Amino acid sequence: MTSLKEVFESDNWIITKISQGHNKQNRVDAKRRFPVADKSSFFSKWGNEKYLNKLAQENYDKNINDFGCYSY
Repeated sequence: MTSLKEVFESDNWIITKISQGHNKQNRVDAKRRFPVADKSSFFSKWGNEKYLNKLAQENYDKNINDFGCYSY
């Protein structure tokens, strides 16, 4: 099973949308750069805003609300 950490750290995933949710939860949608046999090419998972900001800072040096694909 793919994790949020793997999506943020891997070059094999493209983050397509980050949606603001309720109670400091955000949904991350992503797709694979290159399809892999017998594995899903799409990813969607809810995560805590604090954890997602930590991953974004470590890998992209910006917060999730600074991504161009962030929506309220």
